[in-house]
Amino acid sequence: MPLVERYAAWIAGFEVGKRAIAIADRKAGVETKTDGARLMTITVDAENLGDLLSAAEAIVARATKDAAEAKRMLAQAEGDLARASDTELLRRLIEHAVAVDAQMVGTIREIEKTWKRLGNTPGREKWTPTVELADLIKRIDLTRENRR
Repeated sequence: MPLVERYAAWIAGFEVGKRAIAIADRKAGVETKTDGARLMTITVDAENLGDLLSAAEAIVARATKDAAEAKRMLAQAEGDLARASDTELLRRLIEHAVAVDAQMVGTIREIEKTWKRLGNTPGREKWTPTVELADLIKRIDLTRENRR
């Protein structure tokens, strides 16, 4: 049982004890010389536990607030990490695309030259890009802001 709940249970138990002395025993005419001292002890103990309960509740509230802040910071850090990872991935992909672009341009030029040397009509080479590749390149080219 958590500390706060234990303190609350003890306080409730003291209250029951106080009621038993103050109500039930008195109604029954049961009275002992120690009743006053017992009531005083129970009252003091209940007050001390009440102070402990308040302190424990404050600690729990602070810990709950700190945990919420830690969760928020973790979520922020995870988001920052994801963004940094995506930024690095994009940098590498663009670097790779630039290299592939240079290779493709060189390869296509060699195909054209070889095709012409064989006496074939330009524009009717055996290789053409896939429709998907051609469409992607067209889309990129059409949406490019800084054209030459």
